[in-house]
Amino acid sequence: MTRETTIRAHIAPLARRGHNRRDERVVSHEPHIDPRGHHETWVDRDALTVCEEALGDAVRNYAKTHPRCGYSDVRGYIEHVRGSKRGRRNKQVARENSTYPVYELIIGIGSSRSAKDEHGRSVVDDEGEVVRPWALPEDTCYDILLAYASDLVRRCPSSIEIVGIYYHADEQGRDGVPGAPHLHVDFVPVADGYKRGPARQISISKALSQAGYNAEGMSKTQTVAFAEAERMRLWEIAQPRLPGYELARPDKDRYRPSLATATFKLKEAEADARGLSHRKKQLEATTHERVPPPPPTATDERDAYLVREAVRIARRRLDEEEEERALADLLDAARTTRPQAPVRRVPYVPPDPSASIV
Repeated sequence: MTRETTIRAHIAPLARRGHNRRDERVVSHEPHIDPRGHHETWVDRDALTVCEEALGDAVRNYAKTHPRCGYSDVRGYIEHVRGSKRGRRNKQVARENSTYPVYELIIGIGSSRSAKDEHGRSVVDDEGEVVRPWALPEDTCYDILLAYASDLVRRCPSSIEIVGIYYHADEQGRDGVPGAPHLHVDFVPVADGYKRGPARQISISKALSQAGYNAEGMSKTQTVAFAEAERMRLWEIAQPRLPGYELARPDKDRYRPSLATATFKLKEAEADARGLSHRKKQLEATTHERVPPPPPTATDERDAYLVREAVRIARRRLDEEEEERALADLLDAARTTRPQAPVRRVPYVPPDPSASIV
């Protein structure tokens, strides 16, 4: 019998170093992380040291000939990059697609998501368990991801400087189900051949282009091409270890930008609420009586509180994004609209009837 599994990969514009390295000061505020879960660090380098090795000579040479550039070493250049206006729609407002010193590739195999019916509800089996058709054993995912990480370090091009590789199998969903194991690959994209500024600079699009990941049209950018290539490379490594499995790709050729975390959590919470409401109405129609809610437990109250907080924060961030987008549109309109020159009015002088026409 042929089974299916999934592979996911996407590029995040700003690596969350504290989350990836499981810094206690960060993960203590992330309730979806199980403190007793399995996580490992396979590669861990200092980001500033990596930038110094990759950009130090180019930055210092440029600073010597251009003393007014505003920086003299790599640390100053990184601060300059963080405040750069390159890649921003509005030059006054920071955007998620701005230039950052450290990016990350998030890649994993298997999925703990449940199968959905035509109404968007989770499918359950005869024993009442939720059907998760794409889930894989944790030890199988571990072996596949370890082999992929070793392969990535060996073949990684010089324009992608790896900072860290972190294995996470300690995250869980709102229902307490363990999430699928995945990797966080933190890297610094370095591109050559610049004529303005240092000869080597941080640029995600140019670094990936020089590595052979070219854009195709407006939607399939270099980052999408890179994620697609790594997804297929992971599947090549996984196939010998997964006999009888096929790769399910429901979103193939649908090049859509990744949702922000707040937006994604809000959509998931709203979908769950719709599914529960539909299920409750179905039960009431079947039994012809109102279904009383079960008595809440401490875990239920905690989960409900977390869902409410996630929805509240997501709505607040969406409102902030809407306000920021409206402000950006106003500023763009103000820049593109040219003020009309004032009309010079000449006072009317009536003709003199006594004046001769000739």
